[in-house]
Amino acid sequence: MPRKLCINVNESPDEIDSILENTGEREKFLKRANLLALLKANTYDYSSDLAVELNVERRTISRWIKIYEECGIDQLFQRYNGSNAKRKITPEMEESIKTYCDLKQNENFGNKKGLSCSDVQQYVHEEFNIKIKYHTIYRLVKKIEMEMMGHIEK
Repeated sequence: MPRKLCINVNESPDEIDSILENTGEREKFLKRANLLALLKANTYDYSSDLAVELNVERRTISRWIKIYEECGIDQLFQRYNGSNAKRKITPEMEESIKTYCDLKQNENFGNKKGLSCSDVQQYVHEEFNIKIKYHTIYRLVKKIEMEMMGHIEK
């Protein structure tokens, strides 16, 4: 049996509407504002009922409620663009990798062989004790090669 909702919404409908207007993206956050209004009115007992009313997944309702309870209304209306992920390759690591690539490039100057992403991947693992996906190393090596050839600014 699902748990009954027991959420206390402190903000008035006018405060919610004001915050919604200040986001500049009224349509994007309208369902979240409606969720708070429905919770404040205490008309629904279960998140599944709210999900049907707002035409979203039940898990989305649960996530929004959790954000509101733990972080507040401002966080509920915060826009996320997916760039919250932390970079594994720091600028210092990137400089070290550039130096390594430069040395490798000079060693292989007479050969037709370019930089090996596998070698760079192994270097990163040995030097920094982290594993980076091959594709990430590939993109970085291509960027470094373009910088070395002078096609893009550093």
